[in-house]
Amino acid sequence: MNTARRFLSYLERQSPLFLWLAILISVLGLGIIDYQTGPGFSITLFYIFPVALASWALGNSEGMLVSFACAAGWAITNLRTDQRFSNPLVYLWNTVVFLGSLLVISLLVTTLHDLLKNESQLSRTDFLTGIQNRRGLFESASMEIKRLARNRRPFTLLCMDLDNFKSLNDMNGHAVGDSLLTSVARILKLQLRGIDIVARTGGDEFAVILPETDDQAARKVAPRLQGLLREEMQTHQWPITFSIGALTCISAPSNAEEIFQLADQLMYDSKRAGKNTISYKVYSR
Repeated sequence: MNTARRFLSYLERQSPLFLWLAILISVLGLGIIDYQTGPGFSITLFYIFPVALASWALGNSEGMLVSFACAAGWAITNLRTDQRFSNPLVYLWNTVVFLGSLLVISLLVTTLHDLLKNESQLSRTDFLTGIQNRRGLFESASMEIKRLARNRRPFTLLCMDLDNFKSLNDMNGHAVGDSLLTSVARILKLQLRGIDIVARTGGDEFAVILPETDDQAARKVAPRLQGLLREEMQTHQWPITFSIGALTCISAPSNAEEIFQLADQLMYDSKRAGKNTISYKVYSR
């Protein structure tokens, strides 16, 4: 199972040009083999491979196109091998059935791919806010660590806690609390870059990964976010402030867990310092 997943993941990382070349070679190769072996030796089953490859890695339209190409090649091969049918309609029927089978396979493969992709996305998404959850954030952080190890460009992790959220939630109800959390997620998404990663890591805790952001830039971004969030809270008359821990990594840590523990500690340092403050640290091994 793991081997199959690695292979499918490998396919999805390849360029469309590479995939189309692989598909073209497969279709032509199958046609040549089919022609050389003749009607006495069927390789019909193997036409599934290029169809499934196109459907999984490129999409349903591409899978359907390859299905027609495979069916056309198969039909031409049957004519060239001088295979005789009692009625020309038999030849036509066999071609239509073969094409229909490939189209069904293309649709099934595409549907399975979309279902698995959606399931994978949902497992990394917070159901309330629509941003990443803790699992998704850890995976994103692991990718940033690998990128830092390769190109030596720093990134910053912000861990954020909503001060006094529990009291507000208890007094005003979960509907208000959910609205507040959704507002925080919305502000963070709107105010950050497309490459930045926003996540809800707990009940009233959020985290942000800022790729290619050094300590100097982090000391500008974190207060700006804190101020914008505080303005949003004041608009709704919510007595909430934000304690933030900002950890800038200039060298690659061993794993994501290590930096999250450090950023969490910085966040709690901010809370102990009176809340509504920001604590900074630069991580270097």
